[in-house]
Amino acid sequence: IRIKGKADDFYNAEVRGTLNNEILRYYTLLTRYIQDSISACTAIDGLREGESDAATRAARYKQRGELYRERCLAIEKELVLRYPEQPFAPLMLVHDIAYRIPLAELKDFRSRLSPELEGHPYVRALDEFIGIQDFNVGSRMPDFCIPGIQGKEICLKDYRGKYVLLDFWASWCGPCRREMPNVVNLYKSSKGMKFEIIGISLDSQEKPWKKAVEEMKMTWPQGCDLRGWNSEVARKCNIHAIPATVLLDPEGKVVALNLRGEALTAKVKEVLGKKK
Repeated sequence: IRIKGKADDFYNAEVRGTLNNEILRYYTLLTRYIQDSISACTAIDGLREGESDAATRAARYKQRGELYRERCLAIEKELVLRYPEQPFAPLMLVHDIAYRIPLAELKDFRSRLSPELEGHPYVRALDEFIGIQDFNVGSRMPDFCIPGIQGKEICLKDYRGKYVLLDFWASWCGPCRREMPNVVNLYKSSKGMKFEIIGISLDSQEKPWKKAVEEMKMTWPQGCDLRGWNSEVARKCNIHAIPATVLLDPEGKVVALNLRGEALTAKVKEVLGKKK
C-alpha cells in the first residue's frame, strides 16, 4: 500500500496499492467531481445574478447540499452493486448508506453481498446495525452484562425462565421520575411471580445515579455503565428516548415495548396470568 500526501493536508492523501483502495479512490473522484461541479455552478450563478439576499443564499445552500447528498448516494448504491464481493461494499453500506435509506432497502442491499464476505468485520457491523434497527416485538434480546449498583455484574442470562422488564431511565430525566412510582408499585405487586425488573440507567455519573435509586426506593437490580446515551444495552434496544421499557418473555423474546403507567401494569398482569 502506497500513501502519498502532505503532512499538513493528510486528509486528502492518496492511498493506492490494493483493489479496494482503487475502488475507494474511484469513489472519491466521482464524488469530488459532483462537489466541484456544484461549486462551479454556484460561482456562475453569482456572476450572473450578483449578490443575493440572505434568505435566497440560505435556500440555495440547502438545495445544493441536498443535491450533493442525493447524487453521492446514487453513486454509493451503484458501486455497492458493482463490487458486492469486495469489503468496500459493506464498508459503504454501514458507514454511508445505512442511515439514509429505509430498513427494507438496506436489507435488500445486504442480501446482494457476496457469500465470500460472511464473517468480515464490516459485514458483522452491518448485521449488527440492521439487528438494532429491526428491534421490535418478537425480536430476541441479545445477551448483555452491565455493572450493578453493588459492583457485581448483572447478566441477562441469569434471569432466563422469568419475564423480565428492562426499565431505561436516568436520574436527570423528569418523566422517568414521574413514572417511577408506578414501576415501584408494579414490582411490589408482581415480585416473586417469575418476574423481575432490571433498571438500566443512562446516567454518566455514579453519585446522582445511586442517590436517585435510593430516593425513589428502586429495590430491583440496577445497572449502569456510566456511558450515558452510549450505553451498550440501550444501543442494542435502539433506545432514543427515556423512559423506555422492554418486556421480555422467559425465553428472552420481546413481548412489548415502551409501555408506561396503567398500560405497563396491565400487560405484566396479563403475561403473568394475574387477574386485573
